[in-house]
Amino acid sequence: MKKPVVLGIGAVGVAAASFAAFGSGTASAINEYAGQTYADAAQAISDSGQSPVIATRVGSFLPTDQCQVTGSRSANFLDSSGTNPGGTVLLYLNCNNSFAAAGVPGNSIGSPEGRAARQDYEDKLAEAQAQAQQNEQDQLLQTGNVPGDAGQVAGG
Repeated sequence: MKKPVVLGIGAVGVAAASFAAFGSGTASAINEYAGQTYADAAQAISDSGQSPVIATRVGSFLPTDQCQVTGSRSANFLDSSGTNPGGTVLLYLNCNNSFAAAGVPGNSIGSPEGRAARQDYEDKLAEAQAQAQQNEQDQLLQTGNVPGDAGQVAGG
């Protein structure tokens, strides 16, 4: 009587350990698109022959294409005929700004995510300003309008 019970408990233990170590097989598709924008994730999903579906959306500050995917998974729901049609990926979106500012919802600048997002924003802004200044200088050189002292003539 004790042997079948012990064997049954052992089999359940081995099954639980294998699920814990290797997962159930469907876990590999979970959060595959996390961290991407909706536009990039939707394109990648479409390119793989599947359909992106927005499962949830938090916030309304950003346009849908710019929202960050916070999670994703393959859909496992049944249609009206009781079958799983497959080919659908559910996306969970965060449409708040990447960092909070006055009147703009987003990650707190006190958090690591908020600090990193604000630093990234400031770096991109500085790069864009430097590029705009360089473009302005290039245009002035091409037209012969070199900045300098009042009354100064280019090349002379």
